Amino acid sequence: MNTLKDLVLLTPFDKVWEKIVLHYPNRIEENFRVLYEKLHIIDLKDNYSNLFIYINAFENDENDENDEPVFQSSFDENNKSLYFDVSGRDDDHIGYSLVGNSFNEWLNFYIDSDTLDSMSVESILAHCLWEMTYFGYDNFDNEYKDC
Repeated sequence: MNTLKDLVLLTPFDKVWEKIVLHYPNRIEENFRVLYEKLHIIDLKDNYSNLFIYINAFENDENDENDEPVFQSSFDENNKSLYFDVSGRDDDHIGYSLVGNSFNEWLNFYIDSDTLDSMSVESILAHCLWEMTYFGYDNFDNEYKDC
């Protein structure tokens, strides 16, 4: 099983940045680059989580008056009209928001096998980085605040 940290260590930032720009325009590259470098140097604690990161794709249905997005079981990860939802799921398949977790915790989470099968590592990382930075770029546990 792969953790988010495993994917970070295997994937060059430039490939991830291409996916960030594709789906989340007007982002500042330097902020993400510095964060990505910090994620490389953080030592993982024992994996105390049974959460898996999973990413679902949705597309707006033009025929739906309520503009409810429609789940896409298969999709082209480069389709700019898709909306991606990053969440956590435990062994009992209960879903959780991950946005409040520290970056250190994110690195310990495993990647859901369906997510690994449906999209590239670069896309997984791009969507996770986007979700992780919802509240900013410094959500590290105390010992890593000054990395």
